[in-house]
Amino acid sequence: EALGYPIEAIEKIHLKEEGSIIYVELFLRVDFELLTPVQLCYYYHYKQIKEVNDNIKQHLHMLFFDEEKKEKERRNSVRKYQARLGYYLRVLEKKFQELNINEVNIHDIGLQRSITDVYKCVCLGLEETLMYIEECYGQYMDRSLTISYLKRKNFTEKYYQKCQQLITLFKNQELPAVIETEVCKPLYAIIEDRLHTMTYIRMEYYKKYIDLFTRLLTKNPSVHHDQIYKLLMALEYNTHNVYKALEEEALLRLDQIDSVRNKQLYTFQQLSKIQNVAITSSYKYYPEFPSLKTHFIEFIRKQIDLLQLQVDLEAAAQETTSSKKTDIVHIKNKTINKRKINMTVQEMALFARLFTEIGIISVNDSKQDYFKFLANAYQSKDADELSAKSIKNAFYSVSEETCTSVENILIMVLGKLQKLRKAT
Repeated sequence: EALGYPIEAIEKIHLKEEGSIIYVELFLRVDFELLTPVQLCYYYHYKQIKEVNDNIKQHLHMLFFDEEKKEKERRNSVRKYQARLGYYLRVLEKKFQELNINEVNIHDIGLQRSITDVYKCVCLGLEETLMYIEECYGQYMDRSLTISYLKRKNFTEKYYQKCQQLITLFKNQELPAVIETEVCKPLYAIIEDRLHTMTYIRMEYYKKYIDLFTRLLTKNPSVHHDQIYKLLMALEYNTHNVYKALEEEALLRLDQIDSVRNKQLYTFQQLSKIQNVAITSSYKYYPEFPSLKTHFIEFIRKQIDLLQLQVDLEAAAQETTSSKKTDIVHIKNKTINKRKINMTVQEMALFARLFTEIGIISVNDSKQDYFKFLANAYQSKDADELSAKSIKNAFYSVSEETCTSVENILIMVLGKLQKLRKAT
């Protein structure tokens, strides 16, 4: 009676206990004549949404149990429902913002019913339908579409404290200010609920970002900054500010190295480490931007080119006082036992070209004799018999794939050289 209904209207009562809270559910039977227009509106929409839910479920069941239907047709139907439900939920979200409804009371529907409760009823019904589609037919959904209102709210509630904890862990690392700001941006966006256009893909990305960095920084609260940078690359966190910050950090470290040769060694070591970073994220943070790993590899290679140019200029300045001691040696004994080397013809030819271009071997008089010598002296890993013509073609036509494989060999050589130096 205190609620405005006679005791006779109560059909049954359910008690539900959750922790220290006891919920009372009343099931009432009320004559239509006693309902207000708004209450009638509420029950009308409640019934309509339930019918929509049942119809969608039935249609999808029929679609997926019909063996004559193709996967494309099933996928298109699921995505059509997903897009329509998502659109209606976004309209309702705007309405909630106008009414200033807090997410805490979105499930709280008054017994007397109001026009606001009608919006809540429709929202909860559509959310339930979309959740059903996601649970049963998730593999067919378009992951690039925006997630629903309540799903976003649930995500921000679940990860609120985790984001606060991770921000504290980042601040304890004493990272460069730009990088600290950049790695904390998505965490603040979650805390402040600034994710109104968050897609399924972006939500999964945030989950992996938070979980992996929390695991890294909790396991070792004071990790080397390079481990953080590698994880940023592995996660494809490719923002423009991270690009610039990592470049500035690399240049700062290079400036602290004394000689050009040591700088070259450092850059090759860094190149080797970056190339070995395994990408763990299926998606880039900004799909339209280059990969952070790819961008930084290109940056390091540019530094290698600049350092080599500096070495070449210094060598050219000394060329007037020194002469190259390379010349052609005529071998009288024409019998040569072929040696098999663990390289392709293309890799062998590129090494031959590198040796000539840096002046280790002189072939100014006759490159053709040089090609014949290589063909007669060596076997490649993929061919026992080589021709001067194949070596010549590979010598002058160098592919990107061959450059990469030879670069990896040179990096391994530098690594071995560094170990030998430490061992002496």
